[in-house]
Amino acid sequence: MEKETFQLYCDKIAAMNAGVPVWYKRGNSIISDYLRESTNYGYGNVLYNLLIPAHNLIKQEIDRHSVNSPGLDVYELAAHLSASDRVEDYRFSAYLFAVCVAAVAFFGLDIDDSVCEEFDENELMNFNSSVSVMNETDPCKRQLLRYGIRLLDFSRNNQLVHFRRLKSSTVGLVTGDMHAALKNIMSAGARTYITGWRNLNPRMVYHCKICGRTESFPYDFSAKKVQPARPCSICDANNTYNRKSLIPIKEKLTCLLGDEYICSCGAAISVADLEDVGYKCPKCGKCVMPESAPVISSADLRKGGKNEMFCAVGDFAAKETLRGLMNKSNNLERNFGLHVLYLACGFLRWRDANGTEYNSPILLCPINLSADTSRDKYYFETDSSAAGHIFEVNKTLIQMLASYSRTCSISLPELNENNIHSYFTLVRDSFLNADDNIRAIVRDWKIDRQFGIGLFHYQKLQLHYDMEENVDKYLEHPIIRRLCGDSTAEIEQFTKIDRPSMKYMLLDADSSQEEVIRRAQEGQSFILQGPPGSGKSQTITNIIANALGAGKTVLFVTEKASARSVIIDNLQHCHVSGDKKMTEFVLDFDSFKKRSGAIGREPFVNELNRYIVPYSPTGGYDDRLLIDEEMTYKIIRQFMREAHGVYGGKNYLRLLNDMAPFAEYEKLHASADLIPTAMAKFAELCGVLEKYYSVAIDCPAGIDYKNGVLYGCKGDESNTLYRAAISYSNICGKIEDCVTTLISFGWQVGSDKDVLKECVTILRRWADMPALTKQILEDISAKKLDGLIARAKQRMLLITRLSQHPGLNYGGMVVHDKAMVLDTASLATQGKKYSSFISRLSKKYKAWRESIFDCFKSVPAGTKYTDALSALDVLTQYKDYYEQLESNLSQSGEDINLFGYEPVNAEAWKKLIDDLNDAKAILADNNIAILNVGGNSSWALRFERSVYSSTRADIISLADSLDAAIDGEEREGNIIASYFETDVYSRYYPYYVATAHEIVDNRQYLAPLYRLNLSLSDLRANGWLPILDEFIDEKEEDFSTVKGRLFKTYYINVINTFINDYHLDTLRDFTRSGHEKLLAKYGDIEKQLLSSGAKRIYETLKVYFKEAASHRHGGSLSAYPKLQSKAHYSIKRTILENWDYISHIKPCFMMSPLNVSQYIDVGITFDIVIFDEASQIFTEDALASIVRGRQVIIAGDSKQLPPCDFFRAGDSSQDDEDTYYDEDSNNEYSLLTTADSVLPDASVSLTWHYRSSDESLIHFANQAMDYNLITFPSAKHNPDDGVVFVRVPYSPNRCYVAGKGGSHTNPEEVDEIVNLIYSEMVHPTRGAFSIGVVAFSNAQASEIESKWEEFKQDPTKKANIEKWEKEHKEEPLIFCNLDTVQGDERDTTIISICYSSDSNGKFILPYLGRIRLESGKKRINVAVTRARHRMIVVSMLDEYTLKNAINASSAPENNKAGANMLLDFLGYARRHGVERRTESGETESDIAKSVCRLLDEHNIAYDCEVGMSECKISIAIRDCQVQGDYCFGIIIDDPGRVDFDSVREYSRLTEQILSNKYGWKLYRIFPSSWINDYENEKALLLENIRKATI
Repeated sequence: MEKETFQLYCDKIAAMNAGVPVWYKRGNSIISDYLRESTNYGYGNVLYNLLIPAHNLIKQEIDRHSVNSPGLDVYELAAHLSASDRVEDYRFSAYLFAVCVAAVAFFGLDIDDSVCEEFDENELMNFNSSVSVMNETDPCKRQLLRYGIRLLDFSRNNQLVHFRRLKSSTVGLVTGDMHAALKNIMSAGARTYITGWRNLNPRMVYHCKICGRTESFPYDFSAKKVQPARPCSICDANNTYNRKSLIPIKEKLTCLLGDEYICSCGAAISVADLEDVGYKCPKCGKCVMPESAPVISSADLRKGGKNEMFCAVGDFAAKETLRGLMNKSNNLERNFGLHVLYLACGFLRWRDANGTEYNSPILLCPINLSADTSRDKYYFETDSSAAGHIFEVNKTLIQMLASYSRTCSISLPELNENNIHSYFTLVRDSFLNADDNIRAIVRDWKIDRQFGIGLFHYQKLQLHYDMEENVDKYLEHPIIRRLCGDSTAEIEQFTKIDRPSMKYMLLDADSSQEEVIRRAQEGQSFILQGPPGSGKSQTITNIIANALGAGKTVLFVTEKASARSVIIDNLQHCHVSGDKKMTEFVLDFDSFKKRSGAIGREPFVNELNRYIVPYSPTGGYDDRLLIDEEMTYKIIRQFMREAHGVYGGKNYLRLLNDMAPFAEYEKLHASADLIPTAMAKFAELCGVLEKYYSVAIDCPAGIDYKNGVLYGCKGDESNTLYRAAISYSNICGKIEDCVTTLISFGWQVGSDKDVLKECVTILRRWADMPALTKQILEDISAKKLDGLIARAKQRMLLITRLSQHPGLNYGGMVVHDKAMVLDTASLATQGKKYSSFISRLSKKYKAWRESIFDCFKSVPAGTKYTDALSALDVLTQYKDYYEQLESNLSQSGEDINLFGYEPVNAEAWKKLIDDLNDAKAILADNNIAILNVGGNSSWALRFERSVYSSTRADIISLADSLDAAIDGEEREGNIIASYFETDVYSRYYPYYVATAHEIVDNRQYLAPLYRLNLSLSDLRANGWLPILDEFIDEKEEDFSTVKGRLFKTYYINVINTFINDYHLDTLRDFTRSGHEKLLAKYGDIEKQLLSSGAKRIYETLKVYFKEAASHRHGGSLSAYPKLQSKAHYSIKRTILENWDYISHIKPCFMMSPLNVSQYIDVGITFDIVIFDEASQIFTEDALASIVRGRQVIIAGDSKQLPPCDFFRAGDSSQDDEDTYYDEDSNNEYSLLTTADSVLPDASVSLTWHYRSSDESLIHFANQAMDYNLITFPSAKHNPDDGVVFVRVPYSPNRCYVAGKGGSHTNPEEVDEIVNLIYSEMVHPTRGAFSIGVVAFSNAQASEIESKWEEFKQDPTKKANIEKWEKEHKEEPLIFCNLDTVQGDERDTTIISICYSSDSNGKFILPYLGRIRLESGKKRINVAVTRARHRMIVVSMLDEYTLKNAINASSAPENNKAGANMLLDFLGYARRHGVERRTESGETESDIAKSVCRLLDEHNIAYDCEVGMSECKISIAIRDCQVQGDYCFGIIIDDPGRVDFDSVREYSRLTEQILSNKYGWKLYRIFPSSWINDYENEKALLLENIRKATI
């Protein structure tokens, strides 16, 4: 867009804003009104959708900076806008346009003129086409039409639409004789040289910026880029500052049609006179200064030969441009199989219906550009095999003119070999002869009869035609419907299989590859994510091979020629026999293309007929191997399933791993069955025994609870037992004292507790013994006591009577002596005589009476007869009393003798009798065995009255003491007994005495014994005591050994139970030797099957072909019919009409997606369509291929580059690295991304990495891009492998030149890399490596290639270089940029970072261009994953500078993602470049730890878990000769290893790769053998290590 046009838009918006200041608050209504008046729908549509968001975004930016006019970065803002307000079909330039209009119209900011050039990139015709799309009601069809629009690139950015002179993409050519030049071009094999300006003797025109005068000077060929400024002879004559005011005008060859310049006034001025007249018309005085210089005439041009053309730009710029064109075209042809370098002849200057001006090429001719170093020139030539008609009309121009408007279609005449020279006249005549409407349109159109060279590409038109003609058929395909947004479209069902068949397998496959092949064999359509070096190509090879073997047809589609060549090479290397090859069945369209990109009909038919030959069996394979493989596979798979499976929450290998720490221990024998298999109970057992052992060390007998002092003691932590023992000892002492006393008494006392108790009873009984006299006590016996009792009773009776005698009461009134001599009996007799009154009158009576009364001390009151009788009775009683008393007294002596005293009264006698009875009872109760009183009179005498009190007190005290002691002994004894096992000690007095002393003497053991007995109690309660007894019997005193034996026995029991419960027969029968033989057998079978797979497929395909040939021949086959194709038939028609035959001759087609619709009719359906590098295929480009397939497999890497707009954008946006390029938007147009979004459940990723010989080469990308690839560690650190970092010192004169117009090269890095290339080539070992150069800048890649071409001419180095190139024809040296390197790989890659601070020492993030953005991560990822052996990173940019620039940038984080990744990569490369190291770590495997303990015992140095990914060497033995290397590797079948999905990985593949490619000597440990046969396994391992280290 011109600046004036842009300003017009801005002025209109500004005027609208002034009229309605708050318009943006009213939505889009005002804009809608404006758009109704707009003649340009494209730009108006952009403003309609984006002006308000752009306004708001700029306002936010201004507010954030708090200034009125911040230094806005419109590119940065456009990137923000594209992320936040994305509109379907809008390109980056649309967002840029909206931002710039808003900035100028609303905020009065100024926009650089160069920015306006970006706005022409809007696809205006696409916008116009979108109108019809929006009218489509079917959303699925609407999306399909939108895909069709994307196939059309009618923007001015397309060189086929608008040819522009770009410094790296196009070059204009001029010639004096167009017809002669055409004739030479059309001559077969003729070269046309592009000549410099020296023969023209050109002069450069200068204009003084002060005085305005014009001067010309001879062209300075020594100037490198632009002509230098010069001093003005007038303005700068006296200037002391060396000012140069003369500035050269635009440098471009201007050719006058004749020999004279024609002024507008009609005056003719020769070229020679222009300078003389001061570039002013001598007639009218008007300035005639040309727009560009040098100016030459037709005569000057004719100085060149018929095979020469002059470049429109200076020699230096021409060489740079031509070199860039040559390199780019070669790269595109090599990488994409596209020939896009054309010579444009004639240009139509025209305007479309919107008024946009175009300069479109009319005729195009494919050419090959080369450099003639001997003549220091470039030349081009056409296809040497083509003669005559090699030009064609620009198809894009035809299409644009045909759809000029809705009411007008303009056509161009047909081109043939007869009208080439007059074609432009025919075009002009066709315009003039058209109707009035067309003549009015083309009136101002002009044809410029010049030449140009550029990169052109219009093959997508054919895709558009195919879609347009077959819309309904496209929409019938379920995957296309999915891609068009119909999530309900049902994809064809498939039959599920358990695993891929080995029958037609050609190459090894890991588990992830097997999963892919299985899905392919099932007929699934899916997405294959193939990270760098993950074996995607070999997987696709296997898919193709299996499909061919199954009789299917395959269409392999990719834009990358290298991807096709890898598949072809894979098939080529699968040997059949003799000259028979798998590639016979593959038709690679790229292999016989003409330079124009078209395929010749004859070569195509000849290629097919070449393989129509009689069939002969190949043999050399045995299908019985398939049966053996299946059987062996099932056995191994069953083992893996059983080993890895979880049954009842348990896993066999994890059990073995848990058991590993105890491998060296011996299991239990007698008590093994008592070990519980329940983990909780086993843990309880271990806990109890551990407590037991931990306490036993403090116990007197150690672990042997059956022996030693205090046997049976339960111990005590509270001192209760100790206190009881002390007390018991004291009590026992008292008992002994009591016993001693008793013995001294003559008692027969032992230590029996019952006797002692009886003693207490006896003592207490004797304590009741009355005090007796010695006479009684001597020889006391029951008999004696009986006599004494009888005597005492007699005496007591007497005394009792006396005490009851009436006479006892008369002692106070009777005179004793008188009464005693009175004969009371005679008086009584006499008294009877005086019964009568008469008789009482006698003196005798009176004498009788007086004799009676005389005996009284006083006369009684009464004297009557009765009174006398009563008194006589008193005297009789008194006398009788005293007579009896006299008799009693006469017995007292005898009583004294018998009793030792005489009781004074009856009570005394009663007391005596009671005492004697008591004594008798005591004697009766007495235990004669203890106390023989009869034989121990001294004991009885202790109760003699004189000592009785003291004796009784002593006895009571003794009884009390003994009784208390016995009670105390019982009490304390019970306490002590409670601390002992009942079956160990008796609970009787004598036995506890020694125990009590033991307790006291061994007080320090009581607490441990207590804790010990707690454990013993638990063991007894659970029935586990025999387990302890076994350990005691075997004297296992170290609990670590006990624990080891317990655990080993436990796991053996658990595993045996586990195996038996779930019938895991392969685990039960496992042996090392048997398992190794089984794995070896399977490996041998697989190798045989793989080696014979090609033969099996070949013969199968030949059988299919024979059947097809027989059918074609009518059922009989006498000869194989050849294909016949009529001359007027296209290849497309030939294939369609012979598909039933061709599909068996060449069942596999390989094509670019752009060629599919051109050569394959939509009526042909392939069984499988496979896309490779799908991330670089636009979705719309793939639809023509998808519609031709039943099953679709989309392979690529979503983390690598999206589709590249080489031609959609005309490559112009790539000239300036530091501009925003709409690359992120391409990601959403990628087939891989689109398919992944509509087939979310149909994606599978490859997980192994095979490319890198050193893990460091892939580790960075593996981590940064979250690939989680399985990589393999190297045993030996090869100095030729790995990452090398080369720091290039900063040089202000030879650093990176950024900015618009900058070279985007780093000369210092270029020189360093050129020298590195040569040093790698001549290196004694690395000279065998192929080499590739990857530059982060496109211009840098071209510059390195150019410098290398110069370097090669050095005669001292030329021979070495040529020798290397001859040896590496298969993989030549390549120079790539980030856009072209994907799909390539080399042994050594040299990466040129290119970027650095500028000449002022300044570095800002925009210098990184696209690298700094989110998409930059993918670009870096591609660049750093190309190396097989060695990656050399060359950088002038240091981490510190880059980090500061990142921190200083205000860009959003996603716009700095690439920069951050580059920062990380520079650090990674620097660290790994300084020190090579292999990562290792701590092992978590108990089996590995068990092995490590063994190695430690033998002082063997090792590392664990060696490797940077999931694939690690369990234990690596260090090489004592070479530091950092390993001489031996141990792989353990731990759960992670047997958890493979692939029997192949488990049995062979992993070890094969580690051994063959990474130099490992490997030894495998099977956990079952290691655990169950530890001693033999240990010896075997040590022997293998010894052999490896010799």
